[in-house]
Amino acid sequence: MQTNLELNKIYNESCLDTMAGMPGNFIDLTITSPPYDDLRTYNNLVKSNSSKEDGYSFPFEKIATELFRVTKEGGVVVWVVGDSTIAGNTHILFAPAVC
Repeated sequence: MQTNLELNKIYNESCLDTMAGMPGNFIDLTITSPPYDDLRTYNNLVKSNSSKEDGYSFPFEKIATELFRVTKEGGVVVWVVGDSTIAGNTHILFAPAVC
């Protein structure tokens, strides 16, 4: 299996760019908590579903498609959704998916 990625290296880039360097059926487990639903502000940027200079981008469909491609058969994707802090207590829901 050939990949363009170095092991034990941190990549500070879009997850789409990182996954593009991975072959299919490469990942056993992904745990992610993406930005969504305007729950957080990122450096006062406005959420956008496209690549705009005035905000951060969250192209859900592209990310989900790439995650499916790079996840091994039988692999797991844990997608943290609906997390919030209410009266100082953190509430986290998990949405696991097995490929």
